[in-house]
Amino acid sequence: MQKRTVVVTGASKGIGWMTCQRLAHAGYHVIGIARTEPEEAFPGEFFSCDMSSEEDTDRILARLLAPYLAPLNKI
Repeated sequence: MQKRTVVVTGASKGIGWMTCQRLAHAGYHVIGIARTEPEEAFPGEFFSCDMSSEEDTDRILARLLAPYLAPLNKI
């Protein structure tokens, strides 16, 4: 069975960080997004992004969606 993937914003500190920890411990593939890098090792994939910046948000969305869109481009 394939792991489910979750995306958490505000993932480098506080509630977002703890949410990522718990989800990873529960077996989820965690993708974290935040403006600042986490101080400890991240339990999944981490992307630095200021979600208030349209340019940053577009860059991250393109990177996250690329694996899903690539097969569609071959049709």
